[in-house]
Amino acid sequence: GFNPHGSLYEYNLGTDFRPAGSNNHHGGDGGILNARGTLQPSLKRYVANILGHYDVSDAFKPFFEAKFVRVESFNQGTPTFAQGGQQGTVAVTDDDGNVIGREAASNAISQTSGIPISLDNPFLQPGAAATIRSLLPAGANFFRLNRNNNDFGTRDEFDRRDTYRIVGGVEGTFNDDWKYDVSVNYGEFRTRSTFFNNRINQNFYNAVDAVRNGAGEIVCRINQASVTDPNCVPINVLGHGAPSQAALNYIN
Repeated sequence: GFNPHGSLYEYNLGTDFRPAGSNNHHGGDGGILNARGTLQPSLKRYVANILGHYDVSDAFKPFFEAKFVRVESFNQGTPTFAQGGQQGTVAVTDDDGNVIGREAASNAISQTSGIPISLDNPFLQPGAAATIRSLLPAGANFFRLNRNNNDFGTRDEFDRRDTYRIVGGVEGTFNDDWKYDVSVNYGEFRTRSTFFNNRINQNFYNAVDAVRNGAGEIVCRINQASVTDPNCVPINVLGHGAPSQAALNYIN
């Protein structure tokens, strides 16, 4: 695993359940979800009803109904995570059907694939870079980092749903055997959802690809020679708690 300053340490797996056919383990290092995620979403309901009528006579009884319902819910999901993906070299088939190796593509990315870290990343300590390079195929210039992004914050959703309903009408009886009921009904439903900490994928991969510019400053690679995105803040993902708040604001 990584310390926040970019050096390596030996990961403690605790009790490893893989021999029993499970990918889980108990104890040791790694992220836990005690403070991340909810067992049950927060749910609040507000309901108001108004009913009224006035009997002018048996033949003419105006009435009205009004209803308002508001439902508010808040749900906290787990943080993003990253694992797997192409690393080092991958096996492909050429035009003649022969299996050959080619360098993995660092831009083969998805929302959950391992984070590509270039070996020239300035957040990576030289000793750690040398150790990782020795474990990769010759010529590889990046590795993929598996990570539970607990320090990115949870992915949250707040929903508010409002329902309005108004009914107005008149009813009555006449001639002892006739009854009528005439009404107008209007209803409306409005919903609003707010999402928090959903990762902006392109911003994330811009930020994680950090280098030094000519002045020795750590910048996003897209801004190394000329500024492509002035808002890009390089992010350090090597070690829990390493990302700065400015970088998290940029990627979320």
